[in-house]
Amino acid sequence: MASYCFQCFHPIAPGEAVCPRCGRDHSVNDQPEFALPPGTLLHAGKYLVGKVLGQGGFGITYIGFDLALEMRVAIKEFFPMNLASRSADSSLIWHSSVSAGETVTRESFVKEARKMAKTDSIPGVVQVKDIFYENNTSYIVMGYIEGETLKARLGRTGTLRPQAALECLMPVMKALKKAHAVGLIHRDISPDNIMLDRSEEVWLLDLGPQRTWTPPRAAGPSPPRR
Repeated sequence: MASYCFQCFHPIAPGEAVCPRCGRDHSVNDQPEFALPPGTLLHAGKYLVGKVLGQGGFGITYIGFDLALEMRVAIKEFFPMNLASRSADSSLIWHSSVSAGETVTRESFVKEARKMAKTDSIPGVVQVKDIFYENNTSYIVMGYIEGETLKARLGRTGTLRPQAALECLMPVMKALKKAHAVGLIHRDISPDNIMLDRSEEVWLLDLGPQRTWTPPRAAGPSPPRR
């Protein structure tokens, strides 16, 4: 298998320490200890794991590479830090204090991904591409958006002016309206779940914390009065 940069996945020559495209120094290991090592293969060798993009209470998100399609993806691993640890073979070891109900939680992680897949036709919502079980846990593969979160943008530029804020949030509200129409409610709208790509297009991330509901049926014509 060819060697790749674990940040941008540009092919690199054997022994080449610095990526010629993004400048990442591969002689420096900056991957968190609890995360999968860069270069890990998942799902029967379909996906190559790269650097950690982010970590929350219940999961770790990596940049990854689909080796068959030769395209970058985002891979989210179910890994609640307070309930599990990682063994030498990368599998999760669930703490003895974890009840059997934790299996349900892992199943819920996958069920949420299946709900997220309903939004694939909605512009501005990151698509779910794959779901699988491995390493005694579960994974969701999503489209990768290159850019920065609104949280990062605000940290870099400061508060947005009202018109700029409106232009940023209107695509989010349109996406949410369509998600509501198929019965999905996102319960974690925040600056770190809104992404601006290189073209300044706005994307809504992580519908995992959402819940489902039954949209009301359109009201029919009122019966004639007598």
